[in-house]
Amino acid sequence: MNGTIGVSLMQTIVSLALLSVFLGMSLGGMDSILHSQSGEKALEKIAFSIRYARSEAVKNAGLVTICRSSDGSGCSGSWQQGHIVFTDINGDGQLNQNDRLLLWVEHNRVNGSIRWRAFQNRQYLQMTSLGFTRYQNGNFTFCPVDGDSRKIQQLVVNRAGRLRYAKDADGDGRVDDSRGRPVNC
Repeated sequence: MNGTIGVSLMQTIVSLALLSVFLGMSLGGMDSILHSQSGEKALEKIAFSIRYARSEAVKNAGLVTICRSSDGSGCSGSWQQGHIVFTDINGDGQLNQNDRLLLWVEHNRVNGSIRWRAFQNRQYLQMTSLGFTRYQNGNFTFCPVDGDSRKIQQLVVNRAGRLRYAKDADGDGRVDDSRGRPVNC
């Protein structure tokens, strides 16, 4: 049998076993990466919706509201489930008969919680016809379910309706608030 290359059944089984072990180890790391990015993706969707609401408020010269929504039909549930954007004719922060639903965004598999903290302590955000918030500067904070402070993320909304993401200013691996302190959940 000189010159022929053969692979025995045993060599094939060992090779497949090693391949499955290495693949399993790499996918375990992927799972951690995907979980850490779920908050980032949700905050990106919220940022998009805020920009969209701001644009619609200016374009239509009227108030537009963003609120948490679990079903897309009203303001309910939690921010990590999803949110809606709608024209808010009477400014009450609720989707009523004369209001028009502009956008419904579902958040799939957010591995943590999202909270909105702002002046006036309302669980919605309103944009005026000038593109400003309705006296509601604040922030959306993603808190990971595993409590890892390095995965906390924050989207900051200023009174003019502009957005920025909190950064790690001091290099400690945690994002900082406007005073330079680590953001906590």
